Amino acid sequence: MTLTPPRPASSSPPYRGLASANWRTGTPLGPPLGPECIVGRVVKLPEKSEVPATSRAHQQLDLHGQPWNHPVVITGESKDPLGEQLVTFRICTSFGGQGLNVKKAYHHHYFVVADETTIVSGRFSKGDNTHVNCSPGQEFTIEFKYLQLWTGTIQFSKEAMDSFNMNKPGPRPRRDSGYGGY
Repeated sequence: MTLTPPRPASSSPPYRGLASANWRTGTPLGPPLGPECIVGRVVKLPEKSEVPATSRAHQQLDLHGQPWNHPVVITGESKDPLGEQLVTFRICTSFGGQGLNVKKAYHHHYFVVADETTIVSGRFSKGDNTHVNCSPGQEFTIEFKYLQLWTGTIQFSKEAMDSFNMNKPGPRPRRDSGYGGY
């Protein structure tokens, strides 16, 4: 019986699933399985350097601080005219572990506490409340193929997804007048 020594940890890719492994024949593991495109699923927006400069995401995200390398929730999916799978998403954040108090009080209603709205609950971070940014104009589009798996499966409920979209741009009551008309 011949034993094959394990590969060193530094050269072993972080496989999330067994795509084509067969322990009997020694067939190696296949590539890591990618995230599933499910509305409400949390995936990872990778580092900026990992997304080609030609991606439509750069046009939007480069104007909005440091959104890269954050968990994001898929809010919709579509295809472009060439058949490329696109997703819209909202960014999840813990504000660098500082919490929502780093935002002015009148912005607080734009951030939904993520841990209270999931149907399949994973972990975002250690002890920090993670919020979904539901501010108007903060829903972005990217080619789905550039998104990565998030550690643990997190899936938001339909009700949560509806609440994320309550702040979409468009006619809405003025917040300062008390008048409910448009």
